[in-house]
Amino acid sequence: MADTSADLLVVGSGTGMAAALAAHELGLSVLVVEKASHVGGSTARSGGALWLPVGPVLAEAGAGDTQEHATTYLDAVVADSAPRQRSTGFVTHVSAMVDMLRRTTPLRFFWARDYSDYHPEEPGGSATGRTCECHPFDTSLLGAYRTRLEPGLMEVSVPVPTTGADYRWMNLVARVPRKGIPTFAKRIGQGVGGLMLGRRYAAGGQGLAAGMFAGVLRAGIPVWTDTSLLRLDVDGHRVRGAIVVHGGREVSITARHGVVLATGGFDHSMDMRWKFQSESLGANLSLGAAANTGDGIRAGQELGAGIDLMDQAWWFPAVAPLPGEAPAVMLAERSLPGSLIVNQHGSRFANESSIT
Repeated sequence: MADTSADLLVVGSGTGMAAALAAHELGLSVLVVEKASHVGGSTARSGGALWLPVGPVLAEAGAGDTQEHATTYLDAVVADSAPRQRSTGFVTHVSAMVDMLRRTTPLRFFWARDYSDYHPEEPGGSATGRTCECHPFDTSLLGAYRTRLEPGLMEVSVPVPTTGADYRWMNLVARVPRKGIPTFAKRIGQGVGGLMLGRRYAAGGQGLAAGMFAGVLRAGIPVWTDTSLLRLDVDGHRVRGAIVVHGGREVSITARHGVVLATGGFDHSMDMRWKFQSESLGANLSLGAAANTGDGIRAGQELGAGIDLMDQAWWFPAVAPLPGEAPAVMLAERSLPGSLIVNQHGSRFANESSIT
């Protein structure tokens, strides 16, 4: 068994890259290991929306959010499902996190105004929202490493780097052409025009992951892909590292200051999904990264870590597939003006705008 060491070991290269960048800025040596062949995980396959209350992005846009309002909202929606100090810590440190990403990556963020909080009716909720996104990112800045970036969820032949804020107006182009047409023109121009200049823009989660990956490369943080976590290495009650499989052999990694488990969920572990969610679920009907099989969760459980809320997921309504086809996921289509959704009998069965 080969051996190596670092101050901090990060398992997972989605949001785990933010932890790696923060540790590197503090002067720690960091190693990131990733089970998949690509970097970015489910972050790169997501919409890339970031709920950033109070922080500098909202402040610069004049959103008028306050720590009191954000804390009140979290108290209302989280309630007793998680320790209050976690949400308090999040609100307290969100500004420092944004500032860190601005220093360590080329990412630029903006407020996605009118992307409402999910429960704006709750105390502290906001209909204008606190969601932020990153501007489309030029993935050519990754150089030869661009091919190591996790592909986006919806790859298209004509590049149109679309943010969540853009998506609304593109869907409503027939109803609100004064907004939709300029948005289409802007993004098509950026995508196609960018290609002519040697630029390849990505938006949403892929753009977010690409920006963090650029920061990781600039910092010289090593990322081992095709590296799976076997188990955590412990000394008494202290985690001192991990055993991974890298290059076809077991490698023992000593982590002097700790291990960050950022391995995502268990989207593609049907045993776990049937156990914790529903026995009626169809196999692997998930948009998450294929490498999400609950490795980090199991590694923690083996050491007695507690688990909770395992029945929760980021659910999407979808049209049931025909045999041999993938399910058709519905994003904004379900609540567009004039949208009617019927079942296999041709009968409308729900208020389309309430399907979440």
